[in-house]
Amino acid sequence: MLRLKNIAIIAKESVQFDFHVPVNIEFGQGYPGDEGSHCYMIKDTKHASIFEIAIGPVTGNLKYITLVMSHRIHMKMPSEQSVTENNVSGLPSFETKEWARGEYYTDITIDFDTYIDDKNILIIFYHHKIQMKITNDQVTFGFDKDNILCSIEIRNITTEDCNLLDEIITKKGCL
Repeated sequence: MLRLKNIAIIAKESVQFDFHVPVNIEFGQGYPGDEGSHCYMIKDTKHASIFEIAIGPVTGNLKYITLVMSHRIHMKMPSEQSVTENNVSGLPSFETKEWARGEYYTDITIDFDTYIDDKNILIIFYHHKIQMKITNDQVTFGFDKDNILCSIEIRNITTEDCNLLDEIITKKGCL
């Protein structure tokens, strides 16, 4: 589980959609004295879905998020994620003290879901009530009462990118 440590200033993000790696988002232009990355890999082995989150192993700074593949796709947004009163601008940093030092990957198995509509993608790791949303430009992170990352939403996707996602789903049967 990724737990919120603090909220950093908004970082420039680059959102990319591709046939081979459906969704990739990079944050910032790197950090001075870059510390490398620790990759938090979320796998749904039953459905062969993979989502990666790269974080600085010391600072907890978010570096990139990638939806490698998702088989649990829903073409309508759930209603339970849409209500929250605590919206903050910035970029989340995460706790890292529980991670094994020297390891590049931390693997976790979660049956996560991917929701898509005509302008947004929502990835839900935990169906907990969202207590706080942190928004960095086009990407919003949802946290529960224990500050656990429960969801990531990519908003305002272009029509061209939506068409590409539809094509990927049609040809591959998944993202």
